[in-house]
Amino acid sequence: MISRLSLLKTSAKILNNPFLTHYELAKARRMLMKSELENLQADKLKKLLTHASRDIPFYQNRFVNHNLDGIQNLPLLSKQELKDAGNEAIKSNTKLIRKTTSGTSGPAFSFYIDKDFFAKELAQNLRIFDFAEFELGQPWVLLVPLRDKKNPFFSYLTNRLVLDAAMLSSGKTPLCCPKTIEERFQPDERIIQKFFNKIDRHKPKLIYSYPSTMIALATYLKNWNVRNVRAEKIILSGEILTYPARKFIEEIFQGEVFELYGTTEFPSIAQECKIHNGLHIFIDSYYVEFAPDNEIIVTDLENYTMPFIRYQTADYGFLKSGKCRCGCAFPLMDITQGRVSDLIVSPNGQFLRASFFTTLLEKNREIKKFQLVQETQNKLKIYLIADNLSASRQGYLARRIKEYTVDAIEISLEFMDNINMPLKKYFQTYPPLAV
Repeated sequence: MISRLSLLKTSAKILNNPFLTHYELAKARRMLMKSELENLQADKLKKLLTHASRDIPFYQNRFVNHNLDGIQNLPLLSKQELKDAGNEAIKSNTKLIRKTTSGTSGPAFSFYIDKDFFAKELAQNLRIFDFAEFELGQPWVLLVPLRDKKNPFFSYLTNRLVLDAAMLSSGKTPLCCPKTIEERFQPDERIIQKFFNKIDRHKPKLIYSYPSTMIALATYLKNWNVRNVRAEKIILSGEILTYPARKFIEEIFQGEVFELYGTTEFPSIAQECKIHNGLHIFIDSYYVEFAPDNEIIVTDLENYTMPFIRYQTADYGFLKSGKCRCGCAFPLMDITQGRVSDLIVSPNGQFLRASFFTTLLEKNREIKKFQLVQETQNKLKIYLIADNLSASRQGYLARRIKEYTVDAIEISLEFMDNINMPLKKYFQTYPPLAV
């Protein structure tokens, strides 16, 4: 009997899609020395900058009077600037593949790649299995909010069960991305049970998902005392992974959690290995910088169709010193703040999205900084630094929060002169183990 992997290799050849070749090359680069990786990165960066300054009108104008010998000499790039650039930022005479960001960490916009980059990106996405010590071809589950259709033939060949996390809530809204601040997250227990049954039949070795999705499922597994849904490896991405959430998910699913840092624009920037002492930055595919305020700045070294050069992610982190004990020379980083989408569990068992509060508060320009801390399961404090926030606006915020929580949890607004944190916002989730 022909194995699925053999069929996958044959299909790749027939379709003239070299993603498996790129995948093997990406795996092999894990064994390169630090100097070899840095030389490879420098060579790719030089070629990218030359291409952008020569072939992309947006960058031709942007790089005028700038020295291309050092990337730090070039201006930072915001999502809005790239969105406004439109076709000027796209290589002409190219067959395009359109992708769209979620809009959870800034304005949503469409960007473009080509067929060649799609193959390289697919290879990069498969490489994350290598860092989790998972063999391609073993059964696994993709459990995320789906924005587009997933190829069923590819899913069959890669032994992948695809489940749409958007179906888990009664509002059919992805757990990480509420369409309106009025929506509450109320899991649909019938859908959850169907998902559990499918996962149980598939017997996955790995689950790829968002932290909030896995928290919700783990809570129901615990409450229903379900013991047959397990996964040896769990890759979590798309949201900040808190320590209590990690431990809760590992305990309930009896698996090892690997954190992956990526965005829609850059699906796999950095990932944990088995040592779990930071995330390895894939510097063979990205040039990653950390601004003075710790914002993560990314340059994609492979996308020549619509280059992202010194792109501001609105995520925050820092570079770690030293080399990982796993022996891999990819440098290490940690995430300190990103898209905040953890779940607050109220005393009555209802899930509340932290993103409701961040969305509501960020719409008020008077609010300069805020901090959310769930001190106990029935008490959430919101610390604010604000300039001239009127009494009517304070009343509005209090009403909107009360409408959302339906008195399920006690909320207090406290105005401060200073909040002892380096970033704009911070969310500390109440440990899910208390549920």
